[in-house]
Amino acid sequence: MERTNQYFMYGISVPYNRYKEWEAGTGRKFPVGVYGNIFCLFDGRDGKYIIIGRVLESNFYDKPELGSQEPLVIPELEEVDKIIIRNSVKEQFDIEGEFHYYFITQ
Repeated sequence: MERTNQYFMYGISVPYNRYKEWEAGTGRKFPVGVYGNIFCLFDGRDGKYIIIGRVLESNFYDKPELGSQEPLVIPELEEVDKIIIRNSVKEQFDIEGEFHYYFITQ
């Protein structure tokens, strides 16, 4: 059985043209994966967007024997943690906007 990674992130979704502008402006390639305390997740299929933020701990565990009966609990951040994440993204990439919780399946 193929294992699927599932986790939550708190971050911002950035469209392709916006991170390409960042690359052109900085002369650097946009990082994939962990960059300091920030995680950058590209859309695996065609790179239409990237989610920049932090992977969150959750109580979701891979238990195939439970099927779809196991509830998913979204980890809730304190407001100060949200501010820290937003500030980290701003400092590292000069990107601001609406941040959300994302459920990622890979």
